[in-house]
Amino acid sequence: MWGYVRIKSFLFSSVTIILLSLVTLGQSMYFEEVESLTSSQRDALDKFRERVTPILPHDYMKSDLYLVRFLRLKDFRIRDAENYLQETLQWRQLNSMDSIDTEDFSDIEKDFPLFLDGVDKKGRVILEGFFGEWKLRTAVIAGKLPKLKRYGVKAIEDATRKVRELQYQGKNVTQWVMLLNMEGFNLRETACPSCLPYYLNFVSSYEKYYPYSVGHMVFVNTPEAFETVLNLVRPIMNAQTRKVMKVFGTNEAQWEAYVKKHFSISEISEWFGGYKPRKFSGYPDFV
Repeated sequence: MWGYVRIKSFLFSSVTIILLSLVTLGQSMYFEEVESLTSSQRDALDKFRERVTPILPHDYMKSDLYLVRFLRLKDFRIRDAENYLQETLQWRQLNSMDSIDTEDFSDIEKDFPLFLDGVDKKGRVILEGFFGEWKLRTAVIAGKLPKLKRYGVKAIEDATRKVRELQYQGKNVTQWVMLLNMEGFNLRETACPSCLPYYLNFVSSYEKYYPYSVGHMVFVNTPEAFETVLNLVRPIMNAQTRKVMKVFGTNEAQWEAYVKKHFSISEISEWFGGYKPRKFSGYPDFV
């Protein structure tokens, strides 16, 4: 009998310690974005959390990290941030974002591959792709633009979810990064007038519904033609997004040095001077 009581007590204590550890981990994980708040900003965050917690459908949305980003977007105006958050929740429900990972994108993925299988030197998830080879015009003509736009939003959702998975593993990571090779980008196939809605949808969805989620964006082998797209989307980018964006031209020595400074070559593909092979029909073979 006493042995049973001791075992039960031990198990209860162990579970308690684990739960307390997870709480402590969650609190320490957001040091940079939350611990730097002023006293008035902290007060705003506390009031904001109290107001919106009853309407939040997921536990991760109740974290200070998630909530403070809406406050930052609205300069810590609580009412405005609350309205913005409600708009985000409505958008997620309307677009079935919680189940987007169950949808079949196999026909899109084979022609427009993206990868989330590496981290940068800060431990942040890398969303990697050879965007210059994407045949957007071909997809538009085939009537695939709506699904391609949704695929782009899914990439943002997947990267954001991957960050949460790393947090659950105890990693002190709050953002993801983007690494794109733009070689092959051209006005006819990748920036045609009917292609532009893809860029607008991707950037506007990110800015509206995933604020401050990206910590670094790197474009390499970028031709001058890409300026057409940048001029289109810059007005809807917030200052923080523009700040973390780094665009390199076709000088490989220049961009490779920068990439290797921020990314371990074992964590990136051959498209960026790394080790990971990427085999896809129609894509450059670096082997």
